[in-house]
Amino acid sequence: MSSKKQKNTLNNEQRKEVIEFKDKNPNISHVDLATWVKNKFNLEVHPTTIGRLVKNKDDIGDNPTKKRQKHKTFAKILKIPNDNLKFSHGWLFKFKRRHGLEQIKKHGEDSSVDDNVVAIAVPQLKEILKEYSLKDIYNMDETGLFYRLPTHGASNISNATSSVPHMGQVILLVDNAKCHFSSNLNLRNTTTHYLPPNTTSRLQPLDADIIMSFKHRYKNYFIKWLLDQYESVKDDKLNVLNAIKFVIQAWKEVSSETVRNCFQHTEILPVQNNEYEEPINDDDDYELMEEMKIDIELLNFRNAMDLEVYINYPEEKDTSEVLNDQEIVTLVTNVEATEDLGEGDNSEEDEDDSKEISMITHHEALNAIEVLEQYLMQQDLSDKARLEHDQALLNLQKGAENAEQILLR
Repeated sequence: MSSKKQKNTLNNEQRKEVIEFKDKNPNISHVDLATWVKNKFNLEVHPTTIGRLVKNKDDIGDNPTKKRQKHKTFAKILKIPNDNLKFSHGWLFKFKRRHGLEQIKKHGEDSSVDDNVVAIAVPQLKEILKEYSLKDIYNMDETGLFYRLPTHGASNISNATSSVPHMGQVILLVDNAKCHFSSNLNLRNTTTHYLPPNTTSRLQPLDADIIMSFKHRYKNYFIKWLLDQYESVKDDKLNVLNAIKFVIQAWKEVSSETVRNCFQHTEILPVQNNEYEEPINDDDDYELMEEMKIDIELLNFRNAMDLEVYINYPEEKDTSEVLNDQEIVTLVTNVEATEDLGEGDNSEEDEDDSKEISMITHHEALNAIEVLEQYLMQQDLSDKARLEHDQALLNLQKGAENAEQILLR
C-alpha cells in the first residue's frame, strides 16, 4: 500500500492564473502549460486536466453578471433575436430557485482537504462506528474505468464499488456527492452516513487504495489480454462482456487484508474495534506492477505510457461530465422534441465496435470439452490435479447437456 499521495489540485486563484497565462500565450501546448504549472505552483497536474480547465475556463468562479449574459450565447445557438430576450437582475436567482438549481463543488479527490474538518470528523465517526462490529461497517463509491485504454495512449465503464451487506443492522459510509442523496430512501437494516464534504480522500476507505488495488488487477488482466492478441497476431477489440468478466475477477482478487488495512489507514475505526495493527502491505500490488512492466515491454509499443500514469489515469476520476454550450442546447432540444412526440427515452447508447461473438452449437461445445480433455491427458499432472481436472470436465459436460435439454423443452 502506498503512502499518502501529495494533493495535486489547483485552487480557484491558481486556475485563474493558468487561464491568464494561456490567454497571453495562446500557442502554448497543454504539456508545456503543465510544466509551467509545475514550476509556478510545484504541482503535478496532468496535461489532460489542463486541457479540461482551458476548455471550461468560463466556468471558473461564480460571476452572476457573466451568467446573466450567458443567454446571449444560447440565443445565438438557437437563432433567437436578442431583442426578444429581456432579463432583470433577479431572473437568474428566481430561475434557479424555481428549478432547484444550485452550484455544486466537486467532492473527494478534486477538492482541497480541510484538515480542521477531518480533525473534527474522525472522533465523530469513531463514536458512531463503535456501535457496530467491523463486519457491519461498509463503504460505497463509484469510479471511472477506461476498460480498454491502450498502454500507449477509450471506452468507459462506470463501476460502482462496494461489498454486499448481510442481513442485520449495518452502517454504510458514502461521500456527500449529490447523486448519493435520496429523499425516498427507506432502508430497514442499513443506516447511511454521509462523510463531510472534501474529506473523502482522507476518510473514505475506498479512496485509501481499495479502488487502486482493484484497478491494478483489472489492468493486469487487460494487458495480458493485449499480449495474447499480439502473440496470436489478432487485432480484436475487447468487448464489454469480457471487460465485465475482468471487473468481476479483479474485484474478487482485492484481498480482505487490503480492505482491512485501508479502513485502518483512515483511522476512523473506534479503538475497541481496531483489532488489526499490522502495517499496510503493498507487496502484492508491487509484484503486479513489475509483472505489468514486463508485459508492456513485450508488447513493443513505440511510445508506451508511463505505468504509474496508466494506472492512475486522470480522466478516470471524472465520473460526471461537464457539458459545453452546444451540448446543453442539443440535449434540451432533443428532450423537448421527444416529449412533444410522446416518446420515451430513446437516447442512443455508445456503439459497441468490438467483434461480434459467434453462436456456439451444442456439438461444438462438446467437441471443445473433448479437445480440452485430450490436452490435459498429455500434460504431466499429479494424480490429485488430474482427478480435479477430470471432475471439472465432467461438470462442464453435464452443464452442456443440461443446457441442451432446456433448449429442447
